[in-house]
Amino acid sequence: MADSILGASGASSPDRASQHAAASVREAQVGDASWGDLSNTPPSITKCLGGEDWLELGLYLQHTNFDQVKKWLDAARDAAESNQRGPDELEIAGRKFLMLAGSATAGTKEKHVAYRWRLRSEDGWTLLLMNRADVHKTLPTGIARASSLPLLRIGPKAFLEQLRETLDDLGIDFQRDKLSRVDPCVDLTDVSIEPLYHAFMRGHYVTRARYSTEYIVDESIEGYRMGRRPSGFDLGKGDVRLRVYDKLLKCMSDFEMLLLMQTRRWGDIATNAIRVEFEIRREKLKALGVDSINDWWDKRGSITQYLTHDWCRVTDGEVDSRHADRALFHPDWVKVQEAFPVWAGEPLGDLSPLSRLPIQQTNCCNKSPGRLCHITRESGPTLTATRHSSRSRFAICSTY
Repeated sequence: MADSILGASGASSPDRASQHAAASVREAQVGDASWGDLSNTPPSITKCLGGEDWLELGLYLQHTNFDQVKKWLDAARDAAESNQRGPDELEIAGRKFLMLAGSATAGTKEKHVAYRWRLRSEDGWTLLLMNRADVHKTLPTGIARASSLPLLRIGPKAFLEQLRETLDDLGIDFQRDKLSRVDPCVDLTDVSIEPLYHAFMRGHYVTRARYSTEYIVDESIEGYRMGRRPSGFDLGKGDVRLRVYDKLLKCMSDFEMLLLMQTRRWGDIATNAIRVEFEIRREKLKALGVDSINDWWDKRGSITQYLTHDWCRVTDGEVDSRHADRALFHPDWVKVQEAFPVWAGEPLGDLSPLSRLPIQQTNCCNKSPGRLCHITRESGPTLTATRHSSRSRFAICSTY
């Protein structure tokens, strides 16, 4: 870890985090890594059909010098919350990080945890750290998150290498990881959004999803509204979602994204470009047999085939609900099915769900007093739960 915090002069601005992340595009460094085969988007100007658009990992970490790291990070966090530019910038493993103000929460309302420190790297990926020195058995004490821009800038291989170097420099031992979210996608430049959109609007698709959304944008010239045009649609809600949209239209308002798409995906200036993207979260990943990032590298070919053939498919015409398997694929959807194996690989690996953890009887006993109090409070009597000795016992006192 660096001995001092990098200083900088000047007043702070609200968009410093985005400015800090908008660094020049770097080439991914090649070398062995403990994260498995990480080959994906090449750094040269070439045509690549797709890759991971989002990666989020739950990290199980053990600190070796927690007190010193805590003081160092707290000083940067206090500077960020007081809007002091300079002390909130850190140098870790030779790279600049910006400490963001406030903490971050993860999980649902009933089961959410707080991560005290939020670090944004100069390439745009984020590291969240919990105020905890020791590794937890089931709860990740850190989260690493890379969205579309950093993955296009450096690729997933360089992201994981930078993450490993950052943890080593902070004196943190990496124990294991859990993949929380991944968004595989393909970008097609020879396909327009209109045919797939019109098939979607006519109901020419078969899917396991129950929710759908369409997107329409206004077209204007010199401030005058000229009409409306479709820009895409969504299918699904929750652990799996499908997004199909006009990527070129979206990039027209983000010039850095436009440059990265031209140099990393399209290979040239495109006149038509759509993106087909799946968002897969933790519960669905477990159902598909994926626990860690290495499981994803091994099974992403099989998973993307399942998503484009079984979970959802756009058809060429109406669908007979009694014989949905007989519906022919839409020609543009066939291109989507053929594009995923180009970067994700051929289907390999078993998609059997992960086995569940065994039930801990001690935990169930600890929950019993509180649950009984809650049930009886809802029905009328008042219960008071008490603990006795080392075992979880309880006494119930009812009053009417």
